[in-house]
Amino acid sequence: MKSKSSKYESRKQALLDRQKTEAQNRDKGGGGGKTYLNTANHSVTWFKPEAGVNKISIVPYVIATDRHPQKLAKDGFDYKLDFYLHKNVGPNEETVVCPKETYNKRCPVCEEKQKLQVTHEWDDPEVKALKPTRKSLYNVLPASGELAGEACLWEVSHFLFEKELLEEAENGADEFITFADLEDGRIIVFRATEEVFKKAKYFKYKKFDFETRKPISEDVADSMIPLDSILVLLSYDAIKNIFEGIETEEEDEAEEEVTPVKRKAKRTPEPIEDDEVPFDDGKYPADEEEEEEEEEKPVRRAKPKRKVEPAPVEEDEDEDEEEEEEKPKPARRKARATPAAKGPQCPVKQGIFGKSCNELAECADCDDDLYDACEAAQSESESN
Repeated sequence: MKSKSSKYESRKQALLDRQKTEAQNRDKGGGGGKTYLNTANHSVTWFKPEAGVNKISIVPYVIATDRHPQKLAKDGFDYKLDFYLHKNVGPNEETVVCPKETYNKRCPVCEEKQKLQVTHEWDDPEVKALKPTRKSLYNVLPASGELAGEACLWEVSHFLFEKELLEEAENGADEFITFADLEDGRIIVFRATEEVFKKAKYFKYKKFDFETRKPISEDVADSMIPLDSILVLLSYDAIKNIFEGIETEEEDEAEEEVTPVKRKAKRTPEPIEDDEVPFDDGKYPADEEEEEEEEEKPVRRAKPKRKVEPAPVEEDEDEDEEEEEEKPKPARRKARATPAAKGPQCPVKQGIFGKSCNELAECADCDDDLYDACEAAQSESESN
């Protein structure tokens, strides 16, 4: 039998270390037409799980660039792409990669979120609308269904799939199950169960198992799409222009005059589905100029779909006096707590089922079934 090259053995060990690291960090806030993925140079088939039992092999790819989000070395193996997205950004509701959570770079959306947190509660719709969503992207070979044996890409919520997968891999009978290894990898078997939250249907992935498979050749791995090379990261200014609704064709000289006016529009994007990944924006202190905050608040009221739902008292939020601004907050909390008879409820007083998952210290001690249901509902809310 042909001996394996030292380069292969090095890649294999690095891939094993990567999977183990991801298993330790799984709890950390870390189809076509996807503008944040540039697949123009690749023929792509998207994997879609089916209700019931699914079987896939995750195939590692060769890292092609020096800008891997987790700074893994070029020419090494990785089995996924871990990244964060901001959805419904700006007037055109675009989706962009979050530079801060993905690459530890400045992000205008996250900076605005940090500013809002100075004057808004953590569960305020405007704050939650600016949270990024954690995603996992894989090269997979389905072992069942219509796409069996065909190389596919699969993008899925980190918390719905990857987290569950790593828990099972880490709890193997003997040692960590190297499911993505070319030679010793496994077929991943899981059940997709359809769930419903607020009339939205989504899959919950449970009952993971691992089956033996034939080795996958290095040639197959070399043919996989290098996922790090297709992630589209826009510049800080480009994201800011999208966020503020500024046309990119505008001259730089005019941008300084337009920006102060356009900044007010970014306070009122359409509500994004609640994010499953809490994180700390502490790197970028909030702008504490009260005069600027008070100028922008009335503009939020001009957006028709932003503050009309909870109650008429919401309009008091835009008053200049601080006492007036605090009035809507207890009203919003009471409104959210009323549907107790319609489904599961968070046992923590300040928590909200399907919205507060992983954001409270008490989440660590939550009942497993209730936690899973809350996490799945929150993840689906952001993915629709």
